[in-house]
Amino acid sequence: MNKITFHRIIIGALILLNCFLVYQLVNKKHHRWGKNHHPKHRLIEQLNFDENQVAEFEQLIEKHRDKVKALDAKMSNTKQAIFEQLREAQPLVQDSLYQQMGNLQIEVEKAHFQHFLAVKALCREDQLAAFEELSKTITKIFSKHRRGRRSRAEKSN
Repeated sequence: MNKITFHRIIIGALILLNCFLVYQLVNKKHHRWGKNHHPKHRLIEQLNFDENQVAEFEQLIEKHRDKVKALDAKMSNTKQAIFEQLREAQPLVQDSLYQQMGNLQIEVEKAHFQHFLAVKALCREDQLAAFEELSKTITKIFSKHRRGRRSRAEKSN
């Protein structure tokens, strides 16, 4: 086999590989967080919510998002106050700012817990077993979604 034949084979293989990769990208069935894998849809599917439950669930989600957004805004403002101290020659961040940050994070976690208590209250008796199963993995489902990527601990498993 001479050089020209070898190069033609390599170029042909690379073209085929590129065509295959383009095909895979174009015909991808769904994104990781597509409709069926989004946490909201996973909960609806796993709990087998009916139409009325879905409507109530979506209202709960909106209320929860509004509450968490407000708390996130407060946390952002507190972080800004902390990091504004970097401009000072002798930064003196008050412990009260750190305490406020911690309290806001506690409020966020309480809001999450209250939200899932409300979701549990939406469940019929026959759905409670599914909710109990779901509650074992709920932190994994939502931590992945929020970060948009897997954590180092999840990658090592």
